[in-house]
Amino acid sequence: MAAARIRTLLEGIPMIRVRIKCFMNNNSLMSFSEILKKRWYFCILGIIIIIFSLIWYGFLPLAGAQNNHLNICIENRSVITFIAYDEPSKANLSSYNIQKPEELQIPSAVNKFDVVIFNHTLLNAYLKSGKGISISIGGKSYQTEFSQMEFDRIRSRTEDDDIYSYHGTLQGINSEFLFTTGKNTIHGRITLNTPDGETFWIIPIEPRVRTEISTSPLHIIYSSRNVKETTFKID
Repeated sequence: MAAARIRTLLEGIPMIRVRIKCFMNNNSLMSFSEILKKRWYFCILGIIIIIFSLIWYGFLPLAGAQNNHLNICIENRSVITFIAYDEPSKANLSSYNIQKPEELQIPSAVNKFDVVIFNHTLLNAYLKSGKGISISIGGKSYQTEFSQMEFDRIRSRTEDDDIYSYHGTLQGINSEFLFTTGKNTIHGRITLNTPDGETFWIIPIEPRVRTEISTSPLHIIYSSRNVKETTFKID
């Protein structure tokens, strides 16, 4: 009677219940160690399924497919503040305290981008002076060589004209970049002329009325690898 009670008590514990049944059932074809191995197989299989699900839905990037984030630095100090990384659309931007994200002018073909703001005062001062800036891509930093565009030097200016254009290259890699800066905006294109070439764009995205009253309006940085192919039908 006591043995039956002990057995009933132990069977309330899942692992022990399995062991008892395996041990006491003479018709059992699997030992406890075999069952334990099968449990490990199912755990590993479950982990693999979860990982593939995360990759499939874009929460986990495949090796070799990580985004190459772009940064601009002056004396090891970034002039960019990142608000959001790898956003697929503007639908979720309100979670970053961005006001009226539906008004943002983000190209519909861009399916992944970083939302940033710039220290325009510092960046513009260094560009105008011709002092070196560095551009980092995927964590690798490149010094730059650049000059003001010729047409920019010879055109007439008004006192409130703060628009300047610069053309240059990244040292140590076949590349080119073009920046057009204003008082609080920048349009940029950085192209890597490598076998698996990539181009980055920097554009302002706030409506003009918001840009005019902000010292650091929102911009996005995106890669040519994150632009949907668009087919135009010509009749």
